Amino acid sequence: MSLLVPSRCNPVLSSMILMCLVALLCYLVFPPRLTAQISTTGKIAGTVTDGSGAAVPNAPVSVKSTALLAPRSTHTQADGSYLFDLLPPGTYEMTITAPGFSTFNQTGIVLTAGFTATIPSKLQVGEVTQVVKVEGEPVVDLENNQTSTTFDQNLLQEIPSGRDPWSTVAQMPGSTLSTFDVAGNNSYQQSTMQVHGSTPAEQIYSYNGLDLNWPGANGGYTQFYTNHDSFDEFQVVADNAPASVPIGGVYMNMVTKSGSNQLHGQAVFYYLTAGLQAGVKFPIFNGKPVTSGSPFDMTKDMTASLGGPLIRDKWWL
Repeated sequence: MSLLVPSRCNPVLSSMILMCLVALLCYLVFPPRLTAQISTTGKIAGTVTDGSGAAVPNAPVSVKSTALLAPRSTHTQADGSYLFDLLPPGTYEMTITAPGFSTFNQTGIVLTAGFTATIPSKLQVGEVTQVVKVEGEPVVDLENNQTSTTFDQNLLQEIPSGRDPWSTVAQMPGSTLSTFDVAGNNSYQQSTMQVHGSTPAEQIYSYNGLDLNWPGANGGYTQFYTNHDSFDEFQVVADNAPASVPIGGVYMNMVTKSGSNQLHGQAVFYYLTAGLQAGVKFPIFNGKPVTSGSPFDMTKDMTASLGGPLIRDKWWL
């Protein structure tokens, strides 16, 4: 590959182009080291037993969801255990079939980032054509002990905030920020965060597992601003994070939406002015009102997204 630079090109521009090429070469020759991160996917695990509690080995187990390109299947091990890893966040349906037993079917299994749904399944003697359905059964995570607060799509769109990572984290119990957002008057103004006694700016911005922190200052800031409506969920981990995470403060695990076999999307326009705000009563000093606080003027936020299949069950946009 060759690059032709005109002789009259600005020397500064030539130097920038050369630096970019060197950086690209280093990236290709020396792959970047994986940064500490919290999982952006979930798991389904469990053990299949019969009525007496004995393990049922080699039983076919399958899961399906609109979050998957295609259903996934496996077989139970000798001890009856099974595991589905790297499952995108979403709602799943699991089916277990075994000769001599009725088919076991459980729906409404909700997975979030880093969550392991542990589902012990007890099969009943019967025909495979007979189906035992389990609906609305709560699932628990027996593997992780991290404390996290998860904002799903509905919460992100409906809760009053500045529609940015900082005002979202501010709504998590125990968190403290260096700025105070009221109805978006500090929207997209970066803040240092603390939680449960952590040091200021001990925070990581993780976007689909990619660390977006800016290395300057104390490292607690980012140069990237995200679309609030692009998130499938916004997870904040504050306690008992995995040992691979090098901080004891706030870890923001931002997981974006994915495509599906159905065409879907949204177009949203948010508009707010001072005329829609409640009247402000300033404090009185020596008989005169004293202007204080951060008066709100106007905010506008427009966003649009589109997802769907380019090739059904094979390639999503």
